[in-house]
Amino acid sequence: MGRGDVNRRGDDRRGGPPTDRRDDRARGSGARDLPRGGGNEREQRGALPLVPRGDRERGGGASAEVRVSTPDGATRVDEPSPTPRPAATEPMSDEEFETESKVMIEYFFDDKDVAEAVKTMKSWAEFERRVPTFVESFITSGFERRNMDWEAAAKLFRALPTSVDGPASPGSIMLGVRAVLDNLEDIMMDFPIADECLARILAGAIADGSLTFKSLADHCGDAAPREDGVEPGYVRREGYALSLLVKTLHAVARLGGDPVASDALIGSGVDLRDFVGDLDAENVETKENVLRDNDLAKYANDAMTIVRDTLDAYKEAPVDVASCVAALEKNVPPRTRASAAFVAEVSAFALRAAIPDAHALATEGPLASLEKLAPLLRAVVAGKNLPDASECAVTREQREVATLHATQAFIAGANHPSGVLERVFRDLYNCDVLDAAAILRWRDDASPASARVPGKDKALFAVTEYLCELEEEDNGDEA
Repeated sequence: MGRGDVNRRGDDRRGGPPTDRRDDRARGSGARDLPRGGGNEREQRGALPLVPRGDRERGGGASAEVRVSTPDGATRVDEPSPTPRPAATEPMSDEEFETESKVMIEYFFDDKDVAEAVKTMKSWAEFERRVPTFVESFITSGFERRNMDWEAAAKLFRALPTSVDGPASPGSIMLGVRAVLDNLEDIMMDFPIADECLARILAGAIADGSLTFKSLADHCGDAAPREDGVEPGYVRREGYALSLLVKTLHAVARLGGDPVASDALIGSGVDLRDFVGDLDAENVETKENVLRDNDLAKYANDAMTIVRDTLDAYKEAPVDVASCVAALEKNVPPRTRASAAFVAEVSAFALRAAIPDAHALATEGPLASLEKLAPLLRAVVAGKNLPDASECAVTREQREVATLHATQAFIAGANHPSGVLERVFRDLYNCDVLDAAAILRWRDDASPASARVPGKDKALFAVTEYLCELEEEDNGDEA
């Protein structure tokens, strides 16, 4: 059912005057039953491994289908494995680990099951000390694999860090990356696009904040073949480091929009002029223009500055919504407008304008002041003339969740006034700014970006009743 085909009613379910808004219980695109991360793990006797959180037991020893929220924001329904692989509980020798890891990698590229691969790695005893070896083997084997699926490899790599409930610490992951960097020259001789593929693998974790661009730059700056007489910094001096860093920033921007790449570069404090190869560095102009020549100047400054400057022109009430939308579309580059950061910034602006005093707000009925700004929020969530997925992979649902994160932060900043968060959530849904799937996705979001937004626990408590309503309605739709 499309967004325009939702059922409408003449009154808000909590009272108030008739409106043309969607009823709280009406379904837009339909909410999915996303996992809360609940469910009890229990040890299966015999050959069966631990049942992961989110699995539902099923007769005959096989697990039922599992809905998985992946690090890149997608939701996938995995079919059950007919013969689950047993979990290793005893320490393995290096030879046994090499065999097990190769088998796991083969399984992964056969079924592309990120959750199963992560579960397998978590079952390996003493995996942390072997993470560098695994990461190096995983990446370099890709350079040798025919018809390599780099997109799948990037999804698994993105799921490795502990900050996204993965099995490996960032430091250990980067030691494995460093081993690849040390041999980058030789790899590039055999596989000329190796740096582009490596950038794609690294970009997701950097966009998430699970790994830092600074850490990558530090390792790039020191990397060198492990041979006698080769000084640290060889990869940088030969120009390979700069190429990788440039491609990584562009890959980050394609995943999260220009603001994410801007945050990665600015937050790192890295001066890319320091990575110009020795031969090119002899030309002063080449070194000074490294940002311009590599199309990186747009990341060197805060991508949100133009957004804030545009919104400042409309801070006096009442907001001219049509003019504001037009100004944002004119002034803000498309890949910035596609980003979650852009939507969060505009949402925060709209909430400040609509709710100047959250503690004085009457929450019994719809907020007329927020309804007037709903066209602005609908416009930035939907986007106009946005780049396609190959240029920016941010989805509409991710932008909807960004609106909810902005609301969560706004309410936390107001010290959680009673009833306001639920009222705003209901009105955002009723005014067609977002769908129920986005609200449930917000509930389950445990990403590093979500963790940086204050007030999640109190927000969940404040909207528990509403979340139950949405979930019950969704379960009824699926029945």
